[in-house]
Amino acid sequence: MSYLLRVLLPDRPGMLGAVATALGAAGADILGVDVVERSAGTAVDDLIVELPPGKLADSLVSAAVSVPGVTVESIQRYYAGAGEAHRELELLDALAGAPDQPRPFPQIEDSMGWPRRRISSVLGGVARMRHTKFAGRRPYRFQSERQSASGRWEMWMDSGQARAVHEARED
Repeated sequence: MSYLLRVLLPDRPGMLGAVATALGAAGADILGVDVVERSAGTAVDDLIVELPPGKLADSLVSAAVSVPGVTVESIQRYYAGAGEAHRELELLDALAGAPDQPRPFPQIEDSMGWPRRRISSVLGGVARMRHTKFAGRRPYRFQSERQSASGRWEMWMDSGQARAVHEARED
């Protein structure tokens, strides 16, 4: 089974490697990593990990928090496959449709008719498009709950990013 694991860790060399080592020791195979945010000495990373049959998701949390300074913000099943590509594009289209307007995740999800926390599971998949269409750059922006006016994580695209998404969709 695959999971999306969001971790908060000290933003210094070797920390992500230490988390990867701990997860590997627990039997996890890391399928993808997305650095969601870096600020004030802390990094927020999303890791898509796969566990072999018989392993419990709790082992991922235990492994991650065994690294000093690491906390797990969330863990949820990650459903990859043909349907994910459609969701990735749907999210990017929704953000491109309202450029320069930071909005909290729940507001974006509500406007799209998505259940809560869907954005988190889709963001790991967006990494594929990021590498193929945007030269490794993230086609959206984040503000943490500490930086945003709403006090929640916010996400948006600037007008240049929105234009790039529209052009990529035309290819």
